[in-house]
Amino acid sequence: MSDTILTLYRVTILICMAALLYWFIIGFVLNIAAKASRSLLVANLLLGTGLYLTLHRTEMASWLYWTLADLVVSAALSAMLLGIKQLFSLAPRYRQTMAVLALFAAALVAIGPDPVNFFWMVLAFDIFAVYLATSLSYDLFRANVFVGNLKTRLVVIAPFVLFAALAVSEISYYVLQGVGAPGTGDPKRYLVSDGPLWGYMIACLIINIHSVALTLTRLVLQIQEHAERDTLTGLFNRRMFDKRYDEELARLERHKIGFAVMMIDVDDFKSVNDGYGHKVGDLALQHVAHHLSGQLRQVDLIARFGGEEFIVILQGSDLKSASVVAERMLGDLNLTPFVYQDLSRTLTVSIGIASSEQCQDRTILQLADRALYEAKGAGKNCYRLATTPSHAVLDAGSMRQAL
Repeated sequence: MSDTILTLYRVTILICMAALLYWFIIGFVLNIAAKASRSLLVANLLLGTGLYLTLHRTEMASWLYWTLADLVVSAALSAMLLGIKQLFSLAPRYRQTMAVLALFAAALVAIGPDPVNFFWMVLAFDIFAVYLATSLSYDLFRANVFVGNLKTRLVVIAPFVLFAALAVSEISYYVLQGVGAPGTGDPKRYLVSDGPLWGYMIACLIINIHSVALTLTRLVLQIQEHAERDTLTGLFNRRMFDKRYDEELARLERHKIGFAVMMIDVDDFKSVNDGYGHKVGDLALQHVAHHLSGQLRQVDLIARFGGEEFIVILQGSDLKSASVVAERMLGDLNLTPFVYQDLSRTLTVSIGIASSEQCQDRTILQLADRALYEAKGAGKNCYRLATTPSHAVLDAGSMRQAL
């Protein structure tokens, strides 16, 4: 190998070692995104090891420096893919990735360690790299955490699309040099060509820097999520509800897209807390929250409003469609009792529903609140639709005291 190529390899290995130290601190010392950080640590360790083995390649056949080196680097790429998926809680697809890795290993064994076949080694490796990069890009692009933000999704996947493009360009590089006939490749062309190495060194640097940025981004998102979520149920909190409610009012004014609001209260919840303790009460609230949220669409929002009360925004819904959702919620809870140790109890809710058809300001909440207490007065375990705004404004607070 030329001095330039040796230098490029060494610089790339140093980048891997620096990244390894960073991910060790992040994953083991600071315990930030622990699983993802440890996978990325393993990825850089394997990548550095694979590149170190590659440094010792000569024109002589070697299972260690040709075949095993490529396998170690491919395992590094697999670990990097896993780490980034763990960072954003994406499905890891272990079986699929392992199957492709096994297929790649079988291809390398079939090609053999003779460097005269180096083009086919490069071809097999680059096809594997393109598969990993494109599948990761696809999963990240569709990730729920980035839904509705096209620019963010494009920025996130850009380095991995670049990596796939580099793999394709490496194949083109050797094809243009006339390399490719089985058993006729001149390994000197591989050992003295530094074009692809520049690309991979830059890609290694960019992907590691990008992974650091993704880790910090994920950390910020988690902090934001904690600020917007109820710690007990995992639902949104009242602060997030107020923000979304204002957005729905603005959407209604601009685009005439209506919405419905459901006020929900767990029936006789005090008897659960008093009879079985607050721990069981907390588990009961989690049970109800899970079954209520399971009946909603992704565009809807459910929040814990306080105590045993929940509130729902149904985007683009009217009273009729909201009634269907309420019936599903009631039916699901009635069919699925809350079970804890020897306790089995059906938890029911009362629901009040109002919509922007009836008024177009914060009076909707008063409408839903009054309808909720009408449902309570009707025997609980049911829903009621709000009537006119004039009835709703009729002191909902006094109804609370009466009930």
